[in-house]
Amino acid sequence: MIAIVKKPDSEAGLKELAAVNPEALIPDGLNEAFVGHTVGIGPCVAVYDYDFAVQVLKEKHKISDEDAEDFLTFNTVLAYVGPNTPLFVKFTD
Repeated sequence: MIAIVKKPDSEAGLKELAAVNPEALIPDGLNEAFVGHTVGIGPCVAVYDYDFAVQVLKEKHKISDEDAEDFLTFNTVLAYVGPNTPLFVKFTD
């Protein structure tokens, strides 16, 4: 099995997303956790690594893992604000 690991360039990826969907919503302060965007039916939306976003919040705000996860979950992940709402993925081992 071949595993291809690519660290996306969040700035370039966000510019590409803006070109295909200028109305895509981008959560503040989580650019480091951006992994790409969706393709297919419906508008393209931003996609973020959930676990990495938790770590970003933890480090930026000097809070615990639990507080960072609670904040991300209740204020961003579960905050559906229309079809341009970003998605968060959890990667498995």
